[in-house]
Amino acid sequence: MEIAKTITAVESDFLCSLAVQNGFKDCAKVRQANAEEEFVKTRPLRPGDAVKIPSVTPKEDTGQTELRHRFRRPGLPRPRVEFIEEQGFGYGVGTSPAGSAQPQRDRKRAKLGITNYVSDRGGDGTLVGNFPAATFHGHDRLGTVDPDHFKVQVHLSSPAPALDKVMVNLHALKPAYFKRDVAGKPVVMLHPTKWVRPSNAARRLENIECKRIPNTNFFRSPYLRLVSFQTSQAKRNRQTLLMLDYFDEGPANYQKHYTEIVHQKVEAVAEAPNCPAAANKCGVNAIIELPHDHTLHMAVHILQGTGVTEDEARRNIYTWTRRVLASAHIRPVIEKVHVVPEPKNMLIIAGGGSGATAGNAALRGRHASGKNASNKASEMAFTIDGAAVTYAPTARHSPSQTADGIMARIAATPALAGYTTRKFKSSFRNLAAAANQISDPFDVIVLKPDGKPAEVTNVRSNDRPVGGARGQTLDRVRNFTLNNFPVNSVAFGGASDEQRVLRWNYSVDQAINFYVVGNPILLHRNGAPSTTALDGFSPYGTNLGWVTDVGPSVYITINGVKTRMFVLAHEMFHPLMHNVHADAPHNDANAGTAIQQQSVECMNAGLLEVEAHDCTKHISDAPIAAQYEFLEAAAFPVAADGGAGPPARTTPVRRLMQIAGGYGIVRGGGSTPLDPVVTDLPAQPEP
Repeated sequence: MEIAKTITAVESDFLCSLAVQNGFKDCAKVRQANAEEEFVKTRPLRPGDAVKIPSVTPKEDTGQTELRHRFRRPGLPRPRVEFIEEQGFGYGVGTSPAGSAQPQRDRKRAKLGITNYVSDRGGDGTLVGNFPAATFHGHDRLGTVDPDHFKVQVHLSSPAPALDKVMVNLHALKPAYFKRDVAGKPVVMLHPTKWVRPSNAARRLENIECKRIPNTNFFRSPYLRLVSFQTSQAKRNRQTLLMLDYFDEGPANYQKHYTEIVHQKVEAVAEAPNCPAAANKCGVNAIIELPHDHTLHMAVHILQGTGVTEDEARRNIYTWTRRVLASAHIRPVIEKVHVVPEPKNMLIIAGGGSGATAGNAALRGRHASGKNASNKASEMAFTIDGAAVTYAPTARHSPSQTADGIMARIAATPALAGYTTRKFKSSFRNLAAAANQISDPFDVIVLKPDGKPAEVTNVRSNDRPVGGARGQTLDRVRNFTLNNFPVNSVAFGGASDEQRVLRWNYSVDQAINFYVVGNPILLHRNGAPSTTALDGFSPYGTNLGWVTDVGPSVYITINGVKTRMFVLAHEMFHPLMHNVHADAPHNDANAGTAIQQQSVECMNAGLLEVEAHDCTKHISDAPIAAQYEFLEAAAFPVAADGGAGPPARTTPVRRLMQIAGGYGIVRGGGSTPLDPVVTDLPAQPEP
């Protein structure tokens, strides 16, 4: 067989379409010319495949001259599949564009998004089961208002008059990745062209019935959605395509870690109507991507003794947290995950005098007098890893100046050669040095030569102004225990000593920092110990996303990582959205019960650890009618309407993009740093 040319297939090509474009009525001869190729024997045509096109056999027609003869090339225009936004225009609803006699067409989708809705709900998301059914193919307002809904539409050039439906399959295409060095650091890159059809049946939605729109050559599916949870799929298993992580499927280690939900593409395939192949028939296909322009950056610091492993933290983020973020078109990026020792290396200068959460507020921020109670030179003393250090404070020195003096004294101590120090402002009060000699307290941390925390003990200060009142205090972290961890918020005027020592030793800038601290009794904003088993705490300040001392930090228990899958997502949304809790719409699983008020939104206060609870599905966005609270007033949270109409001010998703984006924790584009435990990532793009 003579070969005329070779064509490189592009996305949406299939053998019949290439054959028709080159003068054949179907793909029979093209298949014959490529009989040994995999795309003929075992799989569909892929972008990049080289397809041999045979020469066309000339044919002579002896039609009568002086007459017009019409010749129609079979198969043109080629059949097509497309993703559309159902607005009803294909069914005669709506108006024609101004100045046009043609009916208005429903818009083609440029991208698809994971729905923010509970999957059997439409409208404003408050009613169970009002999303149009799988047997309904027309236009329904309650389905259309979901901005993430879509339909598959097939167009055939000349279907038989009796043909009333076409069957379509949907696939969640798996992406590929490779490694590249950027600025001397290995990063994970998304392969620009390679996506693979899934082997898992749960990632396919097959035999979708596309019904013919009367008096047209268009065939249209029922309302469809993309979901990221199995329970969401189960509610409408004929109308939802599951876009899931690959942590349990892999199979390669890098695929478990880095196969993003939002990097997957959706493929719709309909059988080519005139394909002569008995097996592996040509499929008319269309491929569409998801938005994936934003990343949310995270760091996890696990304290020794909790029993939580780095892999457990990765698993939580790369499964449950990834699935929640997918509905906001965001992918999580782990900047760092490590197990760290309990830091007891902090000196607290003018912090109140008794550590933890109590303390004497009147003593905070005092300047030094340089005198003791006997009006002699005062002294501060402490021990670092067994080496005794003394320092004589200077009269009228602020906490910052005293910190400088202490750091210089440590550097001059021979037994501490190679040790390093750093100082940090503790923002109990935002005051400059004043005539009354009160300024911000300061902390100093001490690090061993290998960079690990030293241990500070035996701390004392006898600095007192004349008259007997205590002057500048010196203290240390006293109550650092994994299962009794004091956490403060703005009500205390700043973070606890224990919170600050974690922040100063272990943190990543422009990331939300998680500290895994055991199973402590966490404190509420009012200072009372919790009477419930809290699994996470995210301190925030009035009109701030977080307490200034500790930045965007979350304190997580063992259960919050190991067994209660959505605590990380729930807690980090507090400081990143300045958001408190959501109250509506109601969770239908609890209808008629005492906890009916729990919402179907990830920020409800009664967050459960099981996926079956609807609140674990998403963070809401308009037009879902969610009632939630965020920090706006001077002293307390205020309610806001997350619905579509007045008095709406924003929604949780939009607020996340605005606030977390403003702090650089959610940011656009960029590559993912390679985790050192991932060693099997290809060094070059796979063919």
